[in-house]
Amino acid sequence: MQIDWKRHIVYNLPLVMRQPRIVHLLRSLLASLADLHDRAQTWRVESLRRARYDSSSIMIERMIFDEMGLEVVIDNFDTGSYDFRVRILSEQTTYDEARLRALIDKYKAADKRYLIGNGNVSYTVIYQDYTCEKTDERFSVEYTAYVCEKHDYKETVTIRLYGRNNGDGSIELYASTGGTPVASTIHITAASALSFTINEGESTSRLTIIYEEPGGGIISISPTEDSTYKYKFEPDIIWLTSTRDTSVR
Repeated sequence: MQIDWKRHIVYNLPLVMRQPRIVHLLRSLLASLADLHDRAQTWRVESLRRARYDSSSIMIERMIFDEMGLEVVIDNFDTGSYDFRVRILSEQTTYDEARLRALIDKYKAADKRYLIGNGNVSYTVIYQDYTCEKTDERFSVEYTAYVCEKHDYKETVTIRLYGRNNGDGSIELYASTGGTPVASTIHITAASALSFTINEGESTSRLTIIYEEPGGGIISISPTEDSTYKYKFEPDIIWLTSTRDTSVR
């Protein structure tokens, strides 16, 4: 029963008490009762509607539409594993599957098994690592843009030992990458107990002056790899002309 609480309060007051202050006071006092009555009315309407549902296919389809707004069709699907199939016709791709199954389980016959089919589902997949799992689902993926993958390729930087005979009995030696700044400090060991260092962010070591022929070129370098480059070396000395290269300090 619908009640107009504003009029109901006024009509049930004696004429001498129909004063604005009294009416407003009573409305304030009865506001909670009016809200409770409205909620009870809503519950009664919903209960009567749900009481009309049964286990027939047509009523389950109507019930799902009333409760979730999904258009579905129930087909016989006797394959040995399932008794019927619920096909979703709505274009929306997201819905509460747990709620849908709860509604179907509530009204279907107890011994009936079913399958939910939705042809409008789309998947967004991000592969972060290898995943091994057993599944009965099949995915069809169409790539519509470039796919970027992380790889471990690193550029290789070659370190060489350069020498110059000054003609006065002295020999200048230095190590260099040929212009590429190294990402880590590189320690270089050469023959005749010689050592060179290329500091981080630089491409050439300091000059070393010796007064006897070196016994050979580079023997080893350390490190051979960092987070940016891989490093290798040429074992032989590259001899320059006697003209001094002023770019090397």
